[in-house]
Amino acid sequence: MPIAGVPERVKLFARGRTSCMRRKDGPVATPHDEYQEWFRSTWEPPAIRDLMGRVGCYLVAYEMTKRRVVDDICAFYCAGFDEPGRKHSTEYVAKVLDLDRTSAYRASCAWLVNAKALTTEQVETLEELRDTRNQITHELWHFLVSPSRMLADDLLVRVRDCLRALVVFWGRVNVEATAEFDKREVSVEDITAGDLMIFDALVAVVAGLRDDR
Repeated sequence: MPIAGVPERVKLFARGRTSCMRRKDGPVATPHDEYQEWFRSTWEPPAIRDLMGRVGCYLVAYEMTKRRVVDDICAFYCAGFDEPGRKHSTEYVAKVLDLDRTSAYRASCAWLVNAKALTTEQVETLEELRDTRNQITHELWHFLVSPSRMLADDLLVRVRDCLRALVVFWGRVNVEATAEFDKREVSVEDITAGDLMIFDALVAVVAGLRDDR
Protein backbone atom coordinates (compact mmCIF):
# COMPACT_ATOMS: atom_id res chain seq x y z
CA MET A 1 0.00 0.00 0.00
CA PRO A 2 1.49 3.41 -0.90
CA ILE A 3 2.32 5.66 2.02
CA ALA A 4 1.45 9.09 0.66
CA GLY A 5 2.91 12.23 2.18
CA VAL A 6 5.70 10.42 4.04
CA PRO A 7 9.41 10.81 3.08
CA GLU A 8 10.86 7.84 1.16
CA ARG A 9 13.41 7.00 3.86
CA VAL A 10 10.54 6.79 6.39
CA LYS A 11 8.55 4.56 4.02
CA LEU A 12 11.51 2.19 3.78
CA PHE A 13 11.74 2.11 7.55
CA ALA A 14 8.04 1.31 7.81
CA ARG A 15 8.36 -1.59 5.34
CA GLY A 16 11.31 -3.03 7.24
CA ARG A 17 9.65 -2.47 10.57
CA THR A 18 6.43 -4.20 9.56
CA SER A 19 8.33 -7.20 8.26
CA CYS A 20 10.02 -7.57 11.65
CA MET A 21 6.75 -7.13 13.51
CA ARG A 22 4.99 -9.62 11.25
CA ARG A 23 7.43 -12.33 12.34
CA LYS A 24 6.78 -11.73 16.03
CA ASP A 25 4.50 -13.95 18.09
CA GLY A 26 2.05 -12.68 20.66
CA PRO A 27 -0.32 -9.73 20.98
CA VAL A 28 2.29 -7.10 20.03
CA ALA A 29 2.52 -8.40 16.48
CA THR A 30 0.74 -6.24 13.88
CA PRO A 31 -0.27 -7.41 10.37
CA HIS A 32 1.82 -5.87 7.59
CA ASP A 33 -0.92 -3.84 5.88
CA GLU A 34 -2.46 -2.77 9.16
CA TYR A 35 0.89 -1.50 10.43
CA GLN A 36 1.59 0.43 7.23
CA GLU A 37 -1.79 2.12 7.49
CA TRP A 38 -1.16 3.00 11.15
CA PHE A 39 2.34 4.24 10.30
CA ARG A 40 1.06 6.38 7.43
CA SER A 41 -1.56 8.10 9.59
CA THR A 42 0.84 8.55 12.52
CA TRP A 43 3.50 10.23 10.39
CA GLU A 44 1.17 12.77 8.80
CA PRO A 45 2.34 16.24 9.94
CA PRO A 46 -0.97 17.07 11.71
CA ALA A 47 -0.78 13.76 13.61
CA ILE A 48 2.80 14.40 14.72
CA ARG A 49 1.86 17.93 15.78
CA ASP A 50 -1.05 16.61 17.84
CA LEU A 51 1.09 13.89 19.45
CA MET A 52 3.75 16.43 20.43
CA GLY A 53 1.04 18.66 21.88
CA ARG A 54 -0.38 15.81 23.93
CA VAL A 55 2.96 14.57 25.28
CA GLY A 56 3.82 18.16 26.20
CA CYS A 57 0.65 18.38 28.27
CA TYR A 58 1.51 15.11 30.03
CA LEU A 59 5.00 16.38 30.88
CA VAL A 60 3.61 19.62 32.32
CA ALA A 61 0.98 17.66 34.24
CA TYR A 62 3.68 15.53 35.86
CA GLU A 63 5.76 18.52 36.94
CA MET A 64 2.69 20.21 38.41
CA THR A 65 1.60 17.18 40.43
CA LYS A 66 5.18 16.43 41.51
CA ARG A 67 5.36 19.92 43.02
CA ARG A 68 2.20 19.21 45.01
CA VAL A 69 3.34 15.74 46.03
CA VAL A 70 6.97 16.44 46.96
CA ASP A 71 7.58 20.18 47.35
CA ASP A 72 4.54 20.95 49.52
CA ILE A 73 5.58 18.31 52.05
CA CYS A 74 9.13 19.68 52.01
CA ALA A 75 7.72 23.13 52.80
CA PHE A 76 5.55 21.67 55.56
CA TYR A 77 8.65 20.26 57.30
CA CYS A 78 10.88 23.23 56.50
CA ALA A 79 13.22 24.16 59.36
CA GLY A 80 14.52 27.38 57.86
CA PHE A 81 16.91 28.29 55.08
CA ASP A 82 20.65 28.26 54.60
CA GLU A 83 22.92 29.18 51.67
CA PRO A 84 22.03 26.12 49.53
CA GLY A 85 18.32 26.67 50.16
CA ARG A 86 15.60 25.10 52.31
CA LYS A 87 16.63 23.13 55.42
CA HIS A 88 14.58 20.06 56.27
CA SER A 89 13.74 19.16 59.84
CA THR A 90 14.71 15.77 61.27
CA GLU A 91 11.00 14.95 61.25
CA TYR A 92 11.00 15.14 57.45
CA VAL A 93 13.52 12.31 57.27
CA ALA A 94 11.85 10.21 59.97
CA LYS A 95 8.21 10.73 58.93
CA VAL A 96 8.53 11.06 55.16
CA LEU A 97 11.78 9.86 53.57
CA ASP A 98 11.99 6.76 55.74
CA LEU A 99 8.72 5.55 54.21
CA ASP A 100 10.65 4.77 51.01
CA ARG A 101 14.40 5.31 51.03
CA THR A 102 14.66 4.69 47.26
CA SER A 103 12.39 7.55 46.13
CA ALA A 104 11.35 10.85 47.70
CA TYR A 105 8.37 10.84 45.33
CA ARG A 106 7.08 7.44 46.49
CA ALA A 107 7.86 8.30 50.11
CA SER A 108 5.82 11.49 49.74
CA CYS A 109 2.94 9.54 48.20
CA ALA A 110 2.99 7.13 51.15
CA TRP A 111 2.93 10.08 53.58
CA LEU A 112 -0.07 11.56 51.76
CA VAL A 113 -1.93 8.25 52.03
CA ASN A 114 -1.16 8.09 55.75
CA ALA A 115 -2.43 11.66 56.09
CA LYS A 116 -5.61 10.67 54.20
CA ALA A 117 -4.89 13.29 51.54
CA LEU A 118 -4.87 10.63 48.81
CA THR A 119 -6.22 7.10 48.45
CA THR A 120 -4.07 4.16 47.37
CA GLU A 121 -5.95 4.17 44.06
CA GLN A 122 -5.03 7.81 43.49
CA VAL A 123 -1.38 7.04 44.24
CA GLU A 124 -1.56 4.29 41.59
CA THR A 125 -2.82 6.93 39.15
CA LEU A 126 0.11 9.20 40.01
CA GLU A 127 2.50 6.28 39.49
CA GLU A 128 0.92 5.72 36.08
CA LEU A 129 1.53 9.38 35.25
CA ARG A 130 5.13 9.07 36.43
CA ASP A 131 5.68 5.96 34.30
CA THR A 132 4.13 7.75 31.31
CA ARG A 133 6.37 10.75 31.88
CA ASN A 134 9.44 8.48 31.97
CA GLN A 135 8.40 6.77 28.73
CA ILE A 136 7.87 10.13 27.02
CA THR A 137 11.19 11.50 28.30
CA HIS A 138 13.34 8.49 27.45
CA GLU A 139 11.40 6.61 24.76
CA LEU A 140 9.41 9.20 22.81
CA TRP A 141 10.57 7.66 19.53
CA HIS A 142 8.58 4.51 20.29
CA PHE A 143 5.31 6.44 20.27
CA LEU A 144 6.01 7.19 16.59
CA VAL A 145 6.91 3.66 15.49
CA SER A 146 4.99 1.28 17.75
CA PRO A 147 1.18 0.90 17.81
CA SER A 148 1.46 -0.63 21.29
CA ARG A 149 2.67 2.69 22.74
CA MET A 150 -0.36 4.82 23.46
CA LEU A 151 -1.24 7.60 25.87
CA ALA A 152 -4.17 6.78 28.13
CA ASP A 153 -6.88 9.26 27.13
CA ASP A 154 -8.44 9.35 30.60
CA LEU A 155 -5.19 9.61 32.58
CA LEU A 156 -5.15 13.40 32.91
CA VAL A 157 -8.77 13.41 34.06
CA ARG A 158 -7.87 10.94 36.83
CA VAL A 159 -4.75 12.92 37.71
CA ARG A 160 -6.87 16.06 37.93
CA ASP A 161 -8.93 14.38 40.66
CA CYS A 162 -5.68 13.67 42.53
CA LEU A 163 -4.54 17.26 42.16
CA ARG A 164 -7.90 18.52 43.38
CA ALA A 165 -7.60 16.28 46.46
CA LEU A 166 -4.13 17.69 47.19
CA VAL A 167 -5.28 21.27 46.74
CA VAL A 168 -8.12 20.68 49.20
CA PHE A 169 -5.82 18.92 51.71
CA TRP A 170 -3.18 21.66 51.75
CA GLY A 171 -5.89 24.30 51.69
CA ARG A 172 -7.32 22.87 54.90
CA VAL A 173 -3.85 22.74 56.43
CA ASN A 174 -3.39 26.45 55.67
CA VAL A 175 -6.84 27.32 57.01
CA GLU A 176 -6.14 25.53 60.29
CA ALA A 177 -2.79 27.32 60.62
CA THR A 178 -4.16 30.81 59.89
CA ALA A 179 -5.66 32.75 62.76
CA GLU A 180 -8.04 34.82 60.62
CA PHE A 181 -9.96 31.64 59.74
CA ASP A 182 -10.49 30.59 63.39
CA LYS A 183 -14.16 31.54 63.45
CA ARG A 184 -14.97 31.01 59.78
CA GLU A 185 -16.29 27.96 58.01
CA VAL A 186 -14.45 27.24 54.77
CA SER A 187 -16.19 24.76 52.47
CA VAL A 188 -14.37 22.40 50.14
CA GLU A 189 -15.91 24.24 47.18
CA ASP A 190 -14.23 27.46 48.31
CA ILE A 191 -10.75 25.93 48.17
CA THR A 192 -8.97 26.24 44.83
CA ALA A 193 -5.55 27.10 43.42
CA GLY A 194 -4.05 28.58 40.29
CA ASP A 195 -2.33 25.34 39.29
CA LEU A 196 -5.70 23.56 39.33
CA MET A 197 -7.07 26.07 36.80
CA ILE A 198 -3.98 25.61 34.64
CA PHE A 199 -4.42 21.84 34.84
CA ASP A 200 -8.03 22.19 33.67
CA ALA A 201 -6.69 23.98 30.60
CA LEU A 202 -4.32 21.07 29.92
CA VAL A 203 -7.19 18.59 30.17
CA ALA A 204 -9.19 20.71 27.72
CA VAL A 205 -6.27 20.85 25.26
CA VAL A 206 -5.79 17.08 25.33
CA ALA A 207 -9.54 16.51 24.95
CA GLY A 208 -9.58 18.84 21.94
CA LEU A 209 -6.65 17.07 20.28
CA ARG A 210 -8.29 13.69 20.93
CA ASP A 211 -11.59 14.85 19.41
CA ASP A 212 -9.75 16.06 16.31
CA ARG A 213 -8.26 12.63 15.63
